Amino acid sequence: MLHEAAMKNAYREALFGTWLSIAINAILGAGKIAAGLLGSSFALVSDGLHSFSDLATSLATVIGFHIARKPPDAEHPYGHSRAEAVIGAYVACALGAAGVWVGYKAVLMLGREHELPAAFTLWVAGVSIVIKEALFQYKIRLGRRLRSGSLIADAWDHRSDAFSAAAVLIGVGLTRYAHWYSADDFATLFVAGTLVWAAIVLLRDSTNELMDAQQDPEILAQLRAAALEAPGVRDVETLWVRKAGLEYFVDIHIEVDPSLTVRESHEIASRTRDRLRQAMPTIHDVLVHVEPHERD
Repeated sequence: MLHEAAMKNAYREALFGTWLSIAINAILGAGKIAAGLLGSSFALVSDGLHSFSDLATSLATVIGFHIARKPPDAEHPYGHSRAEAVIGAYVACALGAAGVWVGYKAVLMLGREHELPAAFTLWVAGVSIVIKEALFQYKIRLGRRLRSGSLIADAWDHRSDAFSAAAVLIGVGLTRYAHWYSADDFATLFVAGTLVWAAIVLLRDSTNELMDAQQDPEILAQLRAAALEAPGVRDVETLWVRKAGLEYFVDIHIEVDPSLTVRESHEIASRTRDRLRQAMPTIHDVLVHVEPHERD
């Protein structure tokens, strides 16, 4: 029950934060594209596309969360929690493609004289910086608290969008007031670079999760300490922790008194499992293997 309650609360918070991002990105993306087209700034248009790519990432995250919440079945006995990482990998590819397209368009426009961007495009870029930085601060705290890779990736996507909006602000300003027409194009190239970088980071994190990468030393230390608190556990020989969406799967080898009966060893294993799930309620399952403790 502890695990179910913890996961229900975690998914509720994660979905709220993700839907908030979707709403804000939809408004920002449409506003920046409209302002860029009306104000003659392709950099601002590309930044609007960046916001829409963030929206697509968030929508994919919502889909991943809904699939991940499905209970285990005959074909998926370990559950569906890895759907988040699978969708994250697809989104990363889409982000990378968008970045390459934006960069290609910017290169074609380098050196060409453009119409001067309108003054209001500077205000749009400035407002975008403030909103995106606020979203980053909110999502990074939520992602770290829930230990959600997709939320953390989404947060850094907001930070990259804030950086790209800052580049647009500088580029548009230089184009308008210094008449350096390529500044808008270089700002667009910067936006393209942030898109590609965000795609690389998201693909790396999704791939690590799908390949059962070992978790952070802080998590391992927390779980090792919890296991050693279980009565009867002499030592922890092996501890493997793999992440699947917002949940974790633990494989642990504990050492016990070799003179114990099978029933007694089983009871120690059960207590160890309970201690671990109390220490981290987002653990989906724990596989405990019992080893004889070598006498000193």
